[in-house]
Amino acid sequence: FFFSSRRRHTRLQGDWSSDVCSSDLCVSTDSVSVLILSIENTDGEPIHFTAYPNPVSDVLKIQCPNITNERVTVSLYDAAGKLLCKEQFIATGPSHIHSLDVQQFAKGNYLLQLEIGSSTITSPILIRH
Repeated sequence: FFFSSRRRHTRLQGDWSSDVCSSDLCVSTDSVSVLILSIENTDGEPIHFTAYPNPVSDVLKIQCPNITNERVTVSLYDAAGKLLCKEQFIATGPSHIHSLDVQQFAKGNYLLQLEIGSSTITSPILIRH
């Protein structure tokens, strides 16, 4: 038996189609949606950030203590992978806190994605009103 997969994807979500086959016929085909939480760092430098409170009801605070004078792109995705908002700020040092207003979003599970240089961090966020 062998397993093969095909993927159509967006940034955080993938629609996968899988085939399980023997040498002469496919015995099963199935489709699943996969939500991928990832930490990708191509610079070799660890990235640390804090997003609080989590769960959040009105304003999410984001702090990147080891990032100084770099542009940070913050994106919020719903559970289906749809981009809901995107903001940028310059992290000026350990005491810099960026506020993200989430009051307009329904309660539920979301993904917060930070892009710093060529590095990306994704973290789950729970909005609760």
